[in-house]
Amino acid sequence: MALGEKRTLIKSRKRVRDHGEVFTPEWLVRDMCDLVAGACLRVGSRFLEPACGDGNFLAEILRRKLAAARQIAGGRGDSLVFRREAFRALTSLYGVDILPDNVFACRARLLALWGRHLGPRLRNRADAARCHTAARCVLARNIVLGDTLHPAGTETHAPIVFTEWQWAPLRLDARGRPAPDACAVIATDFTLAELLDPPTDTLAFAESARNTRAAQRYWEIGLDFFADALALGVPVAFPPAPDAPTPPPRTVELRGPREIQPLLAL
Repeated sequence: MALGEKRTLIKSRKRVRDHGEVFTPEWLVRDMCDLVAGACLRVGSRFLEPACGDGNFLAEILRRKLAAARQIAGGRGDSLVFRREAFRALTSLYGVDILPDNVFACRARLLALWGRHLGPRLRNRADAARCHTAARCVLARNIVLGDTLHPAGTETHAPIVFTEWQWAPLRLDARGRPAPDACAVIATDFTLAELLDPPTDTLAFAESARNTRAAQRYWEIGLDFFADALALGVPVAFPPAPDAPTPPPRTVELRGPREIQPLLAL
């Protein structure tokens, strides 16, 4: 390992001493992601990084998912199909860190990576700012401050709460496929403790959800998520979103399995 690389793996000796913080080098991140390469290429497969740092693992997984999204879109990075699949990839990644600056850096890193892959046509659309706001909302809910060793909370950290994003088509195209401009998400909050040790009674698990919101088109997820995050004491590392009118939410019924694949950064 080169001396320069050593410096990038450690922010300070104090952080190493107090928190055991040492970042994983990129070559090792790639090798470890290769062990679950198939899951990384499934846009909707969920990953949880329990000590995410500034996002080394999550960024690599997102890069691979974005490549898969481009393939689904026929190689076009400026189509609505690609935007939908890229956004779906973003909703599938979860991270926890005990240090606020790491949480902020991870959110910003994933947001920038996602944004760079959107083609000029998508970045110049009338709803581009709203979609960008929605992406920030997702990251504010998925990358959170907490202590994974104590998911139910401690004196210094609140219980870890994640939002599950379930997808549903609002209408089908002429070929019977979900229309790329008419896909909705249903957001349901669960504590990490519930996800790691769910009740055996399926109904009891469903009723344990903290909150389920009415379905919205994915690019119209609004500022209510920021308000909820602040109410829960979750730090939000993004500037205020631009003002934009949000249409009434649409109600869609959706059922599906719930799974999270942990990625342990050892």
